[in-house]
Amino acid sequence: MIKRTALLLAVISACLVFSSCGEKNESSESVCVTKEEYSKPDDNKKLDTTTAKEIIKNNSDFDAIMAEFDKIQPSPDEINDTDASALDFRIYQCSPTERITVLTGWQEIFYETLNDNGNVHESEKLYGKE
Repeated sequence: MIKRTALLLAVISACLVFSSCGEKNESSESVCVTKEEYSKPDDNKKLDTTTAKEIIKNNSDFDAIMAEFDKIQPSPDEINDTDASALDFRIYQCSPTERITVLTGWQEIFYETLNDNGNVHESEKLYGKE
């Protein structure tokens, strides 16, 4: 399970590095949408890591957690919805060095720290099956 999750996170990181956000790829139905394209112009609320961890601590249901995230930040910073739902994810960029990654298809939520290049340095599972 840990190897599968690590592999998926590596694939997502590679997708973020090599994808052209905001455009539909002709060879795939995958679409990456940036916050600027997805959210309302006056939407400047951001989910922070402390609040995200508190929400997860106080909720045991994935849909309830996502509803609470949406109350604070209705639009994630990055979205990837694919035909392969296990690869769908949402990213909430909390700071230049921290983010919350939600693997919606697997109902898993991770807190990740990033290095200077923007790649995942460390990852901690906050929600999901062990």
